[in-house]
Amino acid sequence: MKEQKLNDTDLELLESQSDERVTGLSAKVQTLKNITGKIGDEIRAGNSLLDTMNNQFGDTGSVLGKTMQNFKIMAEKESGATMCYLVLVIVIMVIIAYYWFFK
Repeated sequence: MKEQKLNDTDLELLESQSDERVTGLSAKVQTLKNITGKIGDEIRAGNSLLDTMNNQFGDTGSVLGKTMQNFKIMAEKESGATMCYLVLVIVIMVIIAYYWFFK
C-alpha cells in the first residue's frame, strides 16, 4: 500500500473545514445553552406560582375550617327554627346567584 501525502493546500482546506464545523457546533452549543437557561427560568417561575397557589389554598382551607367551626357553634346555640331560616336564606341566595350568573 502506498501512503498518500497531503500537500499544504489540502491541509489548509481540511483545517478551514474543521474550523467551520467547530464554529457551527459552537453556535449550536450557545443556542442550546440559551434554551436551557430559558427553560430553567420557566421552571422557577412555575414553581413560584405553585408555591403561591399552595399557600393561598392553605389559607382558604383555614378560613373555611374556621367558618365551619363558627357555624357549628352557632347551630348549637341557636334554636332549630333560626337554623332552618338561615339554611333557607342561603339556598335562596344560591338560586338567585345561579340565575343571575348563568341565565
